Parts: sequence; C-alpha cells; structure tokens
Amino acid sequence: MKSKADQFIDCRGTLTPIALLKITHILREMEIEEELEIIGRDPDTRAKILKVLPPSSCELVEMESNDGGGQLFRMRLKKVQHIWP
Repeated sequence: MKSKADQFIDCRGTLTPIALLKITHILREMEIEEELEIIGRDPDTRAKILKVLPPSSCELVEMESNDGGGQLFRMRLKKVQHIWP
C-alpha cells in the first residue's frame, strides 16, 4: 500500500449530498490505480460512499473509524477502472 494517497478530500462539516458529489467528481478525474483518501464525520456519508459509486469502479483499500463520540472516519479508495463518461 502507498504511504500517501494521490488525492485527498476533507468532508468534515459538509452535508452528505455535497460530500458525495465532490467525491465522485474527484474519482471521475483520477487515473486508474490512483488512491483517494477521504476524511469525514457524518455517518451517512461513510455509509453511502460505496453505494453511490458504480460497481467495480473502486476498491476499498483502508477504513478507520474513531468511535470515540466524534464519529471521525478515514477511508481510502483505489480507482480500478473508468466507468464514467
């Protein structure tokens, strides 16, 4: 695994629909094999990220959650194929 992701987005304080829109936009622009690191607090964003992405477009490389009340999560996705036009 790479030590640093190719792209990064901080979704803390961002509404779920806006966060998902930003994430899909970044992934659309990424090249195959590049990784995106996502940080956020909203449990809805964390739950819906993989549901809104086209199947088999990305793979989950890493997922960490801080369930210490703050609900902070860190997720790393690798783009495995171009799906979007």
